[in-house]
Amino acid sequence: MDAPRPQAPPRSRWSWIRSLPLATLAGLALVVLFLVFCKIDDYAVRWRIMLPLAAAAGGLLLWRRKRVAGLESWVCTAGLCLLAALFLLRDIGMSEKLAELLDKVNSYKTGVNQMTTELNRFFGRPTVPPR
Repeated sequence: MDAPRPQAPPRSRWSWIRSLPLATLAGLALVVLFLVFCKIDDYAVRWRIMLPLAAAAGGLLLWRRKRVAGLESWVCTAGLCLLAALFLLRDIGMSEKLAELLDKVNSYKTGVNQMTTELNRFFGRPTVPPR
């Protein structure tokens, strides 16, 4: 008689994640790193590190997505969508900070112009009207 075949234990999520190719895991790790850097407000970190990081993550995930099928393709697509959303949110946050900076610079310029006008009036110099 034939002996019954032993059934393989069910695959856990962790074993499925470990079975993903290194390029897919690296792309997902870069997306997570991009998410971590989104919390840092330093200007140099945002531009000098995050843009190449996004390009590398997007390139790896897009490259893998075109070469595989099934669940791994879906994981790469989800990673690309998450990266695009994070990139868009980062740019919205940066544009808000740049607008605040521009308002602050304009208020300083207005203060300096008023101070210069007052000093010129105090010393009796003719004032030049603003353009």
